[in-house]
Formats: sequence, structure tokens, C-alpha cells
Amino acid sequence: MMNILFCGDANIKDGVVISTLSMLRHTSCALHIYILTAGIEEGGVHCTALEADFGTQLQTLMQRYDPAHRVTQIDISRDFARDLPWANLATRFTPGCMLRLYADRVAQLPDKILYLDNDVICCDDFSNFYNMDIEDAELCGVLDHYGKWFFRRSLFAMDYINSGVLLLNLKTDSPHKAFCTLYPHVCRKKDVSARPKCHQPSLQCQAHCTAPLQRTVQA
Repeated sequence: MMNILFCGDANIKDGVVISTLSMLRHTSCALHIYILTAGIEEGGVHCTALEADFGTQLQTLMQRYDPAHRVTQIDISRDFARDLPWANLATRFTPGCMLRLYADRVAQLPDKILYLDNDVICCDDFSNFYNMDIEDAELCGVLDHYGKWFFRRSLFAMDYINSGVLLLNLKTDSPHKAFCTLYPHVCRKKDVSARPKCHQPSLQCQAHCTAPLQRTVQA
């Protein structure tokens, strides 16, 4: 079983379906899709959470391929409203894209899960990527296609991770807590580029793993 995480509001439906279908085409492993969603009516921002039956509909579709496939949809609107990323509510980054930063607070999520933006499609088997050992890391990312050149902190190392494909270790006993560092950053700064350095102990950067998972539109 491979655990996959999508996050967003009602606008991600089509992307989640397309991304999920692409994974079903390229893997024989059972998938458990987790979806974090939230609605918000704050600061002039109006976002609607996914309909409660979307997860059920997606699971029905997936089980045409394999009855072992599962979908769990979790509405975290209350938790999101209690701790909003205020600096990014009115920027080009939608509030929904911040939901991934709440992942380590959601008890229903498994210890290991692959987060994907809803514009990522699968074009090959990605099981080797998913099955990497990240026991000693909190997340594993891939170098951003352009950001590795333009947003790196070090002149001598590429250290800018694309946040659209993240293999997460959500164990509560992780000693590093990278998410606790990233969340305050996007709460006070108007971007989502927290730019964690790949050489930090809690992070891994695996550039060779990008091929199986690609964005539908390369920015």
C-alpha cells in the first residue's frame, strides 16, 4: 500500500482525479489517497472545502481498477481557521496550498506519505521513489527545475526543493520537526519558498527521482 496526500479546496477536484488516474495507470500497488481540505471566509478570501462525498466518488472510481484502493478525505477547516497563514491569504498562493504544512498535526495520516500537488501526473512507476528509506529524515524532496539555479542559498550547492513532490516522514518522535520551522515562515512572509537546505540532517534531496512524477505544466 502506498499512501498519497493531496491538499486543497473545492477547486482541486479535476486535478486530483487526473493525477490519481495517472498513478493507477503506472502502478500495480494499492493506493490509499488522503485528501486534506478546508474552507475559509477570512480577510476577504472565500474558499470552499471539497464536498463531503468527493472522497467516496473518487474511491468508487479507483476501485474499478482494484478493490484494495482507498480514499480518506479529512476536513481541517476548524484547525486551519485557528492558525491561519495570514501573510499568504491574499497572494497568488491560494490558502489551500498551505494545508500541506498542517500534515504533521493530523492524527489520521500515516507515518509515511507522498504529498503531490494536484497538477502532478505520473508517467512511470514511482514505487522505487516511494520505497526509499527515509527513517532518518523528515522529508525527501527533489530539486526544483528552475529554482535550483535561481533560489539556492549556496553558490556551490543546489539546495532549492520543489514543494510539489514531497515524501514525508510524519512520525511524531522525529527529532528535527522541519514543518514546525516552515509553517511560521509562510505565516509571516508572502511566499511559500521556505527554502530548507537539502544538506540539513532532517532533509534529503533526490534529483534522480523526478522522472516518474511531473507537473502537467512546467512553470
